Amino acid sequence: MKYAVTLLFLYSISQSLIGQNDDTDKIICTVIVAPMATFPRGIDSMYSFLRNNITYPTQDDVEGTVYIGFDVEEDGLLTNIRIKRGIHPALDEEAIRVVRLMPKWIPAADADTKKPLKTHYTIPIKFRLE
Repeated sequence: MKYAVTLLFLYSISQSLIGQNDDTDKIICTVIVAPMATFPRGIDSMYSFLRNNITYPTQDDVEGTVYIGFDVEEDGLLTNIRIKRGIHPALDEEAIRVVRLMPKWIPAADADTKKPLKTHYTIPIKFRLE
């Protein structure tokens, strides 16, 4: 499956280059990335990995979703792992711990050259008491 990511870069052309006095002229650049970075064996496998490796902190009865961001490097390593929106220090720390355990991902690739690309990823990790 291929995914397209559109990045819009707005660039105001210099007045001296185009001889106009307004900012309305913009260049829009579209970058296609296919495929996106993925966990080995897909997203279902990633959530199975999370379920099997998360240890719910027992000291507090807190539920909710932690949003964790990270970069997938060109070689598939995860770097810059951080909480984007946390709910409790113990749950935030557990989310970081389990993401650090993840194996290398399959990196994103440029659609034309197939060259691996560094990309940013954000995933939700839901903590729910049973």
